[in-house]
Amino acid sequence: MSPLDSLAYYKHFLQAGMMTMDPYTGSIKAWVGGLDYRFFQYDHVKQGKRQAGSTFKPFVYLTALDNGYSPCDRIRDERVTINYVENGKPMQWQPDNVTREYTGMNMTLRYAMARSVNSVTAQLTDKVGWNKVADYAHKVGITSPLLGVPSIGLGSGGDVSVYEMVDAYSTFMNNGFRSDPRIITRIEDRNGNVIQQFDPVQRRAISPETAWLMTYMLRGGMEEPGGTSQGLWDFQDLWRKDNQIGGKTGTTSNYSDGWYMGLTKDLVSGVWVGGEDRSIHFFRSQQGEGGRMALPVFGRYMEAVYKDKALGYDYGPFPKPPTKINRKYVCYTEETPRRRRGEAIDTLSADNLLDQLNRGGKDSVR
Repeated sequence: MSPLDSLAYYKHFLQAGMMTMDPYTGSIKAWVGGLDYRFFQYDHVKQGKRQAGSTFKPFVYLTALDNGYSPCDRIRDERVTINYVENGKPMQWQPDNVTREYTGMNMTLRYAMARSVNSVTAQLTDKVGWNKVADYAHKVGITSPLLGVPSIGLGSGGDVSVYEMVDAYSTFMNNGFRSDPRIITRIEDRNGNVIQQFDPVQRRAISPETAWLMTYMLRGGMEEPGGTSQGLWDFQDLWRKDNQIGGKTGTTSNYSDGWYMGLTKDLVSGVWVGGEDRSIHFFRSQQGEGGRMALPVFGRYMEAVYKDKALGYDYGPFPKPPTKINRKYVCYTEETPRRRRGEAIDTLSADNLLDQLNRGGKDSVR
């Protein structure tokens, strides 16, 4: 191949990055920066940064919950126009739902986040303040610069890494304490003497009540009717002993990036899947959604984690509230059809996606 042909060939591989962290200690348990370091010497966990799509939405709901809202507060799913001023000029933004449809339902915040409804998130962002959303994202773990723009809640405020997102979501599980991620716990000499010890470093970021409510909100992806995480029902080895999983899917507007953030009682994981170059995307295709590109990776991964008893992770529910919850969180939700176990994830199965990654991305993205 010519150098140009070779470059085009490498650019069309499907790439991925994944990280898992113990939210209580900050210990990094898994770090997969790419497909094969021999051929792709680029880290998609910390070095690579992309827009997070809808996985950024929880920071909007975090801002709301920490400022007096409850999961049961309601906002109507309807066409909305956001008026704002940019560089002294009046501007308008009209966000679309993914389906381009609006139900007119007066949705609870938990239901809206579980179904990833753009119109509700945009209205809530406008109510709590765009810059405030950026501030809260920085509080819990996002370190990259963020722009306070109307669409920040949909992930367009700036590029972030898998590393940052896992750190931020871990704050929810850790009762509102943010832990610095640790890849090394200690250094010993050949005789076992400890040369350097790296203890957990934690600081209070949000209140315990807000943190617990956020984990409860993230469980909505599985528990609310039509939640975007319900593709996980297909992974039957995840559902034993009353296991609970929380999570959030994410997709960028041009289908170039698929995200999934997954939480269990012990671990927080982040998965990104996409092309090495932003111009590579799934053109007008739902196959580019995070629920079809990244969620199956998390599902297969957690099945393997639970199966390997030497790792010491078992099924179980999320921790109970560490403090009294003063806001209403058990809400009435409108009934809509729900994903059932055994229903397919349409045409892209977890096996197919994992096979692509295991083959080193030989299936190109077109």
